[in-house]
Amino acid sequence: MITLNDLTTEELQYVRSKWASEITEIDKEKARKQERLDAKLDSQGDDAAAKASLQADIAHAQSVRDVLVANNADAALIAAQDAVIAELQSELDAYGLSSSYVSPTDAILQQMDLDELTYASQRRAARIVEIDAI
Repeated sequence: MITLNDLTTEELQYVRSKWASEITEIDKEKARKQERLDAKLDSQGDDAAAKASLQADIAHAQSVRDVLVANNADAALIAAQDAVIAELQSELDAYGLSSSYVSPTDAILQQMDLDELTYASQRRAARIVEIDAI
């Protein structure tokens, strides 16, 4: 097996330069992936808050409808309240699983990918230190 000690000075400089360049690219890729994951997780939290708010609005609208029915309110008034409930439910249904949704499994897999990029960068940096020591 060929080792770093078997390379000429020019070859060592080339390998060092190549690894340094790869470190830069790996670190950029890692930063992009981390930023995307963080943005998705942040957005997911915002979606959850909006969904909770809509669910509370639906519950309130349904309780108002129940009061209207219990007090024998005009059918048009009950129908209008049904329309409000349907509109709120439609908004809630539109949230569904947005493109920003990250399942726990996906989050773990993406974190593993980030860890592998970190390792690749560190490994190249360690090899550059070896070259510098020659």
